[in-house]
Amino acid sequence: MSLTAAVTSWLGSHPPAQASTEPWLEPAPANTSRIEDLAVEIGRLRAVITRIATSLEQGGEGGAFYLGRIDVAVTAEGSVSATTEMTPAGASVINASDIRTYDRVVLSEALTLAPGVSFTRVGARNETTVSVRGFDIRQVPIFIDGIPVYPPYDGYADLERFTTFDMAELRISKGFSSVLYGPNALGGAINVVSRRPIGRLEGTGGLSVGAGITWNGFANVGSRFGSGYVQGGTSYLEADSFPLSDSFTPVPTQGAGKRDNAYRRDAKFNVKLGYTPNGIDEYAISYVVQRGKKGNPVYAGTDPAARPRYWKWPYWNKDSVYFVSNASLGNVGYLRGRAFYDKYDNKVDSYDDNTYTTMSKKSSFQSFYEDYTVGGSVEWGKTFGSRQTLRAAFHVKQDVHKEHNLGEPERGGRDLITSLGVEDTIAFSPGLSLVAGIGADWQTTSLAQNLQNGQIVDLPRGDAEGVNPQAGLFYSVPGSGKLRATVSHKTRLPSMKDRYSFKLGLAVPNPDLKPERSTTFETGYQGVLGTTMSFNVSAFYSHIADLIQQSYLQPDLTQQRNIGHASSAGFEVDARSRIVSRIEVNFNYTFVNRKNVSDPNVLPVDIPRHKGLLSVTVEPMAPLHLMGLVEFEAGRKTQNPSGFYVDIGSLVTLSAKAIWTIREQVDAELTVTNLTDNNYWLSEGYPEPGRVVQASLRFKL
Repeated sequence: MSLTAAVTSWLGSHPPAQASTEPWLEPAPANTSRIEDLAVEIGRLRAVITRIATSLEQGGEGGAFYLGRIDVAVTAEGSVSATTEMTPAGASVINASDIRTYDRVVLSEALTLAPGVSFTRVGARNETTVSVRGFDIRQVPIFIDGIPVYPPYDGYADLERFTTFDMAELRISKGFSSVLYGPNALGGAINVVSRRPIGRLEGTGGLSVGAGITWNGFANVGSRFGSGYVQGGTSYLEADSFPLSDSFTPVPTQGAGKRDNAYRRDAKFNVKLGYTPNGIDEYAISYVVQRGKKGNPVYAGTDPAARPRYWKWPYWNKDSVYFVSNASLGNVGYLRGRAFYDKYDNKVDSYDDNTYTTMSKKSSFQSFYEDYTVGGSVEWGKTFGSRQTLRAAFHVKQDVHKEHNLGEPERGGRDLITSLGVEDTIAFSPGLSLVAGIGADWQTTSLAQNLQNGQIVDLPRGDAEGVNPQAGLFYSVPGSGKLRATVSHKTRLPSMKDRYSFKLGLAVPNPDLKPERSTTFETGYQGVLGTTMSFNVSAFYSHIADLIQQSYLQPDLTQQRNIGHASSAGFEVDARSRIVSRIEVNFNYTFVNRKNVSDPNVLPVDIPRHKGLLSVTVEPMAPLHLMGLVEFEAGRKTQNPSGFYVDIGSLVTLSAKAIWTIREQVDAELTVTNLTDNNYWLSEGYPEPGRVVQASLRFKL
C-alpha cells in the first residue's frame, strides 16, 4: 500500500494527471477477496505507470497541452492499460514522434498515417484536404486545442497551409466523437493538440533541404518556471516547385521536369503563456500567426474540354488568439473555458495565360476574402463517487464573411452558431462503462448579401438546427483489451456557400437548406497479442440523410438541395509490433464502401475503397535506424474539371529513410519518397511529385 500512496502523491504534482477530468489511478473496486484485491491493485498500478510513461515519452520535445484535448470520458479502464495505452473510444492518436519519423510536414499528410483517413487534392485550387471514413472536412471539422479553425464561408481549410513542426499530437475521433466538441461533427472530429513544456528548458529544431529547391527550418522552445510556463515556436517552408516523374508525358500546358507554378511559402509563429497557481487550476493564452502564398499548377491532363486556370494566391494569412482555462470548483466539479478569435485573409489572382502578366479576359479577376470568427465555450464536469462522470458544455460562435473582386463593392454574410452538449459516463463495474450524450445546435443568419447589376442586395435569411444523441458501451476484457459498441446520430449545419453561392451566375441560392444527418453504428476491439503486438480493429456503418447535393434546374443552372441519401460502410485494422528489440512493424488497412443511395449515377469521388500502410523500422546498430514504407490504395474515382469521372486505379508508393544519431540529441536523416519514381495523380490532370530526396538535421535540447 505504501507504493500506492507514493504514486498517488506523485500524481498530485504531475501536470497531465492534474489536467485530466478523470483519475489516472482507477478507484479500487469493493467486495473483492484478498487474492482478487492483490490482482486488482497490481493492475491499477501497472495501468497508471503506463499512463505516466506515455505522458513522458516525448522527452526533450515536451508534452501535449492536455487542456486542449476533448475526449469521450471512459472511466472503466480495467487492467488492460497495464499493457497498452488505450485511445479514447477507438480514436486514432498520432504523436509528434510519428509525424517526425514519417516526415509529414503538413497536416493533411500527417493525418493519413491514421487508418480511415484518406488524402485528397483539390487540384483546381491547389488545396489538400482529407476524408475520414468517407466524410469530407466539412463533416469532420478541424480543431486546435479544442478551438474550431474551419473558415466561416465554406468550412474547407487548406490543410497544406498548416505545418506540423509545433504539434504535439493529432487526435482523430470517428463517428462517436464527444458531443462537447460542439456543432458539425457529422463524421467525427480532428483535434490538433499543441505543445506544453514539462521541464525547465527544452526544445527542438531542424533544417531540411530537398529536390525542387525546397527547404524548411523550425525551432520550438519551452520552459517551466515556478507556477508559469512559456512555449514558443517558429517555422518556415519554401519550395519553388516539385519534380515530376520521368514517366510524365508532357502536354501543351505542362512540360517535363519540374511542375510549373507550384511554388509555395509558408511561415508560422506561435507563443503560449501559461499560469498554474496550484496543482489543478491552469490558465493559458496562445497567439498563432500564419503567412502563406502559393501558385496554382495548371491542369496537365488530356481532356481538351478542361479549361486551364492560371491562378496565384499572393497571400493566404491566418491570425489566431485563444484562451483556455481550467479551474477547480471543489466539490462542485471543474470549469473549463475557451475563448478565441480567428482571422482569415486571402487573395486569388486569375490571369489570362501562363505568362501571369495580364488580366483582360472575362475569366480573369482579383478576388479578396476577409473572414473572421469569434466565440467561446464553457465546459463543466463533476465526478460522482467512483462510478459516474457528468460533463456539459455550451458553445457560441459568430462567423463573418466578406468578399469582393477588385473594383466591386464588398458583400458578405454573418451566422451565429450556438450549441449545447451533455455527456454522462457511468461505470457499472470496474470493466463496464456506458457513455451517453446529447447535443443540440442552432444556426441563425443575420446577414446574407450578393452583388447584382452592380448593387448589393440582401438575400432571404435561413436558419437551421440539429439534435445529436449518442451512446456507447465499453467493456474491458481483463488483461487483453477493450471492446466497444457505439451508436451516434450527428448533424452538419449547411455552410454559407451551400446556401448563398451563385457560383458566378451558374447557381440559385437555397437559404432553406436543412442540416445533413448521419446515423453511425460502430463496434471495435483494442488490445494486445502477447507482449509484442498492440492492435485496434473497427467495423462501421453510416447512413446519411438529407445529403446536400447539386441539383440541375436547367442546363448550366444548379441549386444545392437536400435530396440525397448515402451510406458508408467498412472496417479498419491498425497494428504495431516489435518482433525483436531491433525491428518494429506498423500496419494499417481501411476498407470503405461509400454509396450514393439516392442517385447511383452521382458517384462518390476522392475516397479510395482500399487504403493501407506498412512500415518496417530496423536498428542494425545503435546509432543507425533504417525504415522502409509502403503506402497503397485502390478504388479511387475522381472528377476532372470537365465533370467526367476518372478511375485512378491502384497506387503503390515506396519510401525509405535512414537516421544516423551523430551524438546524443542530434540526428542526421536522409529520406527518399516515391522511390520508384511513379507517375500518378489523385486528382486527374494534377500529377503528384516524382522521386524526391531530402536531407535533414534535427536536434533536441
